[in-house]
Amino acid sequence: MTITIDDVVAKIEADIIFGFYYPRERLVEEQLITTTQAKRHVVRSALKELELRGLVTREPNKGAMVKALSETEIDQVYEMRALLQGAVVDKMPNPFSSEYIEKLSDVHEKYSKAINQGNIVAVDHFNTEFHKILYSACSNKFLTDDIERYSLKVRVIRSHAIADPELLEKSCYEHSCMIEAIKNNDKERLKKLCVDHLWGALEAYRTRNALKGL
Repeated sequence: MTITIDDVVAKIEADIIFGFYYPRERLVEEQLITTTQAKRHVVRSALKELELRGLVTREPNKGAMVKALSETEIDQVYEMRALLQGAVVDKMPNPFSSEYIEKLSDVHEKYSKAINQGNIVAVDHFNTEFHKILYSACSNKFLTDDIERYSLKVRVIRSHAIADPELLEKSCYEHSCMIEAIKNNDKERLKKLCVDHLWGALEAYRTRNALKGL
C-alpha cells in the first residue's frame, strides 16, 4: 500500500493534537519515516503542510518541531476568538431555519455518542463539524473565515479538552444549550454561550503544561 502525504499529515496531526508530541518537541525525519513507513519526500511534504496548518514550525539547521505559542500570543489569539465569535452571532439570521437546526442537532447527537463511546478521534471530528455548521449561519464569509483561521492557530490547545472527561461533558452540555438558544431565537444567550465556551480548553491546556513544568 502506498503511503500518501495526506496519510502522513493525518497521523502526525493526530499525534500532536492528542498530546503524543509536546510543544517545541522535535519531529525527527528518520523516526517519522519509520513510524509512518512513508518515503522521505512524502514525510517532508507532510511537514510542510503541517507548517501551513500552524501545527509545526521549521528552523534552519534545527529541522521541524511542534509549534509553541508564547503566553502573550495565546492570550491575544483567544481575545480575537472571543471578539470574532461574538461578532459572528450578531450576523446570524433571526429566526433560524428548521433545516439549520436539524443539521446542528444531528451532528450534536453524533458528538454525544462519540463521547459516550470514548472515541476521541470521532469526538474531535464531530466537535469541529458542530462549530463549522454553527457559524455557517453567519452572513459574513470574512468573519467565518477568520473564525477558522484563528481556531487553527490554537488547534493543539483546543484538543486538550478531549483528554478531560469532565470538560467533554461540559462541552456537550454547552452545545445542547446553544441549540436550545437557537431554537428559542435567543441570540444574546447564544452569543454568551459561544464566547464562554472558549475557555475550558485553554484552562485545561495551561493546567496540563503547569503539571509537566512546560
